[in-house]
Amino acid sequence: LANGAAISTYLKKRVVRIFPIYVIAILLTVLVASGKYPLSTWLSNLFLVSVPLDNVVKENGPLWSLEFEMFFYLIFIFFSYFKINYLKTMGALLVVLALIFGVSLRYPVHPLIISVLIGFLFWITGAWLGTYNAEKVWDISSSRVLSVFLLLFSLQKFNPYEPVIKALHLHLPDYSHFSEYQQIITYFDMYFYPLAIMLILALTHTYIKGYKLLLYSLFIVSTAVMCTIPFAYNWQRMIDKQYIVPALLLTSSIVLWVANAKFKPRFVGALKSVAPVSNISYALYIIHSPLIYAFGLWSLASPLGFLFKIIAFFAVLFGLSYLLEMQYQPIVKNIFFPKKQRA
Repeated sequence: LANGAAISTYLKKRVVRIFPIYVIAILLTVLVASGKYPLSTWLSNLFLVSVPLDNVVKENGPLWSLEFEMFFYLIFIFFSYFKINYLKTMGALLVVLALIFGVSLRYPVHPLIISVLIGFLFWITGAWLGTYNAEKVWDISSSRVLSVFLLLFSLQKFNPYEPVIKALHLHLPDYSHFSEYQQIITYFDMYFYPLAIMLILALTHTYIKGYKLLLYSLFIVSTAVMCTIPFAYNWQRMIDKQYIVPALLLTSSIVLWVANAKFKPRFVGALKSVAPVSNISYALYIIHSPLIYAFGLWSLASPLGFLFKIIAFFAVLFGLSYLLEMQYQPIVKNIFFPKKQRA
């Protein structure tokens, strides 16, 4: 983004990509919420300021992330225009976050500041990886790609943050009087930072020298936490606390990584067959919550009726997402960026 024209085009593209489907999601949420909120709340959600104003519409809570995303898009203009180094920014953010953590042990820091800084660290790291000049292409096997994905779904339960805080007798500020969306990203989420990097590396086949350190540290720490669980809880308590499935996922992730096997072409083809879902992922994300609320109003007592409702929900969710992304969005895009102009 070297000049005003480039910045203008960049913003226009972001707005055209985000807002057309976003407005539909807001309208769906209005129908589901049925008059529960004042006009000011709807306007703050529509114009992406509901998180700082503490009035996120609960029927579509996932919309909070769009506010962070749009804010980061604006910050990116500054970084791109002045050619600020991403890697140095990542280092600076880590230092600032460490300092804020230390300060917050004695003086409360607004949780929204922490959420924004940690969120931006993840965002700017993704931007850096997008510009990273890999030394070589990483020929990662199918089982190792799947291993990283399974690790994603197991880490939440084996995050060492809380046990370490308790062991060190550190007293963190009480943020219970703040909105859940103002403290939705916390230091707890930093445990996912190495995994986020690994996930991008695995999917883009980008090789960096430190990938083993990133992954093995997660394997070792998560396994250590997992192994302490049986000493702290009995079998029934582990089931109640929902540790069993994450433990199986973590174990499977390690096994798949060690196996380092290439799956049969038929299995790989089956995995690739679900890849087109990524084309409608944005719509899926921002309309699924109001649809859940809408279908929740539909009462079916019998097991067969409940099964029918589940099938109907997914049919509507994927069908509507397809229409929004593949039919509606191209029409809007062509209005603002005609094909002749793009050519």
